[in-house]
Amino acid sequence: MKDRQLFCFAGIYTSWVDKTTGELINSFSILTTDANPMMEKIHNLKKRMPVIVPPSLYKKWLQPDLTKEEIQSFFHPYP
Repeated sequence: MKDRQLFCFAGIYTSWVDKTTGELINSFSILTTDANPMMEKIHNLKKRMPVIVPPSLYKKWLQPDLTKEEIQSFFHPYP
C-alpha cells in the first residue's frame, strides 16, 4: 500500500487427515481476481492478483456464514 499500512489478502483454509499416513494437514490458499493495471504488468501471463480486503470489510470477510454472492462481492481488482 502507498501508505505502508498493513493489509489483508482474502484466503481460505482447511484441515484434513491424509488417509494413507494419518497426518493432519493444514492447508490454505490465497484467492485471486483479475489484475489491476499495475499488477497486470507484473503477473502478465495469467493477469491476476490477490484479492485484497479493505479494512472496512475485514469483519465481514471473516464471517463463517457468508453466502456465495457475498463472497463473490470481494472478487474485484484493488484500485
